[in-house]
Amino acid sequence: MEFAEDPGDSAPVMTRDGHRTVVWLTGSYDMVTVSGLADTLAAAVTRDSVDVIVDLSGMTFIDAVTLEVVTRCKRILEAHGRSLVLRAPSRATRILLDVHGLVDLVEAEA
Repeated sequence: MEFAEDPGDSAPVMTRDGHRTVVWLTGSYDMVTVSGLADTLAAAVTRDSVDVIVDLSGMTFIDAVTLEVVTRCKRILEAHGRSLVLRAPSRATRILLDVHGLVDLVEAEA
């Protein structure tokens, strides 16, 4: 079930995967584009009481401001007994996640 239409590059799309909400990121995320991600993650948190996956497979760039938004979302979800998982980061993104202490959020590869 699709919640939002894909309005273009750097516009997150929210879908459902079983009992989890998936936020799909494509394009670049930085201080200019992060507000759309913040709004989408807020909607994912408030929509229902399921865990959230952020799929990074289509993302080409991420900065520290964006990682802070992801960290805030993680804290909110954890406060409500829910979790945030990061799926399919690129090698460069995985290194950045490690530097920022977020690599533990990466989904285990099958």
